[in-house]
Amino acid sequence: MQGKVKKIWRDDNGVISDEKREAILDELGDTLWYVTRAAHELGSSLEEIAFNNVVKLRDRNARGVIQGSGDNR
Repeated sequence: MQGKVKKIWRDDNGVISDEKREAILDELGDTLWYVTRAAHELGSSLEEIAFNNVVKLRDRNARGVIQGSGDNR
C-alpha cells in the first residue's frame, strides 16, 4: 500500500484517481484483516488497541514529547 501512496505523491502530484483509490482501499481491507487477526491472537480488540493508543498519545502530549522518535518517550 505504501508503494501506491508514494507513487501518487511522486508521480501524480498527490492526485488520487478513482482506480488508485479503489486499489488502496482494497489493500487497506487486507491490512485491517491482518491487524484484526493479530489483535485476536493476542487476546485484544481493535477498540482496546485504539483506546490504549489515544491514552499513550495524550500522555506524550501532556509531557511535551509527542514529537521525536522512540517507543519509550
